[in-house]
Amino acid sequence: MTELIYKIIKPEEWEEAEKAGIYYGSEHDNRDGFLHFSTAAQLPETLRLHYWGAWAVVIVAVRAASLGSALKYEHSATRNDDFPHLYAPLDIVIEPAEGATVVAAFVNVPSTEQDFLQHWLEELTAKHKNPL
Repeated sequence: MTELIYKIIKPEEWEEAEKAGIYYGSEHDNRDGFLHFSTAAQLPETLRLHYWGAWAVVIVAVRAASLGSALKYEHSATRNDDFPHLYAPLDIVIEPAEGATVVAAFVNVPSTEQDFLQHWLEELTAKHKNPL
């Protein structure tokens, strides 16, 4: 199984990253010195805590294994869980390219549509468990 992790990005930041082919992170990421990611289990609460009421967000699914040693799972005392943190920029290479970093981007998702998001996560996870 390929573990997917998720990055929530503002639509305008995603548009710039796609053009450049690389994402250097949000202000918050740059202040902390790493790109914040969530696992599938953590994603709904991350959306609720940090993006509730946002008009739209982009949720980017990334193969954790493709990030190498720059990816660290670190404990968050505020959420009492280990979160994936990327200590490097994120290459924007969409599947099906060999060795792709970004698996999929779910663009302009209102954070209030939790049921729709859950369905998307389940389909994406199933696809990568059974790619055929």
